[in-house]
Amino acid sequence: MRTDLSVVIVGAGLSGIAAGLSLRDAGVSVHVLEKSRGLGGRMSTRRDEGWRFEHGAPHTASFAVLREAVTDVTRPLHISFEAHVQSLAPIAAGWEVRLADGRLLIADTLLLALPAPQAVALLDRGHDERDAAHDSNAGDGARAVATPLRNALAAVQMSQCWSVMFVVDGVFDPSAALQQLGDPALVVLAQKAVGPGVPVGSAWVAQMGAAWSAAHLEEEAKRIEQRLLDALHAVHPTLGVPFVRAHRWRYARVVHGLVAECLWMGDAAIGACGDWGNWQEVGVATVVESDRAIASGRTLARRVLAHYNIAAIRHA
Repeated sequence: MRTDLSVVIVGAGLSGIAAGLSLRDAGVSVHVLEKSRGLGGRMSTRRDEGWRFEHGAPHTASFAVLREAVTDVTRPLHISFEAHVQSLAPIAAGWEVRLADGRLLIADTLLLALPAPQAVALLDRGHDERDAAHDSNAGDGARAVATPLRNALAAVQMSQCWSVMFVVDGVFDPSAALQQLGDPALVVLAQKAVGPGVPVGSAWVAQMGAAWSAAHLEEEAKRIEQRLLDALHAVHPTLGVPFVRAHRWRYARVVHGLVAECLWMGDAAIGACGDWGNWQEVGVATVVESDRAIASGRTLARRVLAHYNIAAIRHA
């Protein structure tokens, strides 16, 4: 039984945090890497000009429990933010993870908890030129060792989403106003607490549908923001909109996932988790996206613990 296992998790979204918490609770040394300034994916919170928006996804009960656990100051989860992974390489001791700022991390096990296309790109990416000059085979290391996992992730298909956060001064009809955008799949989410003294109904997030987002994917954020303002003012000409920000999610939702709940290659000490897991049938998922992501991360953690014969702490 291993008592000194170290794990690096790339991605601090729902699945990565779920895996990290399960491993931490079992006594494993966990280091989560997240390229953003805060929790990623569906756990994302946008703070701008005093406003706060939960613009990742609608929350579920499982989501709330997970967020509370990760912010527990009595048992902190080790997360490095703004940590951009430059390359991965299998080594005798496990995995070498090189960050863009020059840091080099070594871990027994590597877990990928980022969108499947990004995980594939990371596995395909070789060492930088400095490393390749010393080892002509360095560029193929991660890809060669993890080929089955990489090829499985390559089958995952994802759609894009423009998410627009805005604040209004006054009452407005979101359905009538945002119909002007011509997106039948648009979802409008009222935000609860976005700032001190801000009345409910002032702050909103508009999440555009996949087809609309794909059609406007390469537009500048300012152009998307102007489209929303034009739509609002077409129905409410005098409505004040003191704040508007658009965010482009290139990998927003899974449209084709995997039957497997997670992926684990014990011989290579590498695994992957995400909301692509437990995908049942043709474009229809039987489980809420956020719950699928959490279940995938926890299942992967159990696979890791079983591989190293470490007792798991069961979740309620």
